[in-house]
Amino acid sequence: MGNQLFPAHPQGKHGPLYGGLIGPNPKDPAQNARSKVDLRTAMLMGLLRNPPAALPSGVDFGKQAWWDASMYADDQSQLGACVSFASDHMRCFLSLQNGNKRQPHSQLWIYYAMRQRFEASTDPTWQTDDTGAYGSWAEAIMESLGFAREQDWPYDITKFSTAPPPASYGPALWYKNVVPITVPVDAPTWKNLLAAGHAFIVGYAVCQSFYQAQGNGNVPIPPAGDTFQGGHENFVMGYQDGTTYPNGAALPAGAGGYFIFLNQWGSGAADWFSPQNRLYVPYTFLTAPTPKTPDWQGPCVSDATCIALAPPAPAAV
Repeated sequence: MGNQLFPAHPQGKHGPLYGGLIGPNPKDPAQNARSKVDLRTAMLMGLLRNPPAALPSGVDFGKQAWWDASMYADDQSQLGACVSFASDHMRCFLSLQNGNKRQPHSQLWIYYAMRQRFEASTDPTWQTDDTGAYGSWAEAIMESLGFAREQDWPYDITKFSTAPPPASYGPALWYKNVVPITVPVDAPTWKNLLAAGHAFIVGYAVCQSFYQAQGNGNVPIPPAGDTFQGGHENFVMGYQDGTTYPNGAALPAGAGGYFIFLNQWGSGAADWFSPQNRLYVPYTFLTAPTPKTPDWQGPCVSDATCIALAPPAPAAV
């Protein structure tokens, strides 16, 4: 998979540009993560805030004073590590929002940990193939092993099947204080969460029409006869009501606005895809049908998860 600018990784089975295995897959053992909760339970636990009574017409975490623009330059390169990057963005978002500096996490470390846990027993090629991952796998790793720091296992796609150094696992435990929360694939729910100050990660289908977003980030609705390319995972950082994309081009009829996804395909003045890695995804993309494939038959967006900081342990009595 790929295009003329990014030829397919020779070992790639589900990548390299994507890497998200879309589901939910009933055989995925991580779909029942230890402490994954629904929205109602998360509210009762005090993990989520209520949205304002009147939602704003738009939310863009990238415009907050605490946002770290270094995330705009992230590039997964020729490895199907999209789930790793989206999870890093989510964990960094939580730190930034709570007044801390960005602590980049090792996308390569969590990529190895996910595949070792969930593919080693079922896919004999996991150490030679770039097999991709499910978003739910990242949640399971974060709440059990934490998330290693980038400095302890730097991103090098030639080492995607190399075991990280043992010394990286201790510092990772500082970042296991999270609770994954299941988010319905529903535009009003997403807007309420974002307006309340919560971001999340999503898995979705990439079709051939997706490449129309090259140069401006304007993601289209897949037309009839489109072809499925692969699964992808991104961090959702905002929304905007309206009838046009940011550059003034008309949104698809009836879209009503767009969500802002943070991609990880490189960014900058000579960026090959979208400025600042931002993608503008119509509200109606969520439920648009994906072309039927052996891998996935359903709407374009298959799942969404909000990751909240776990509440502190009660004091001893």
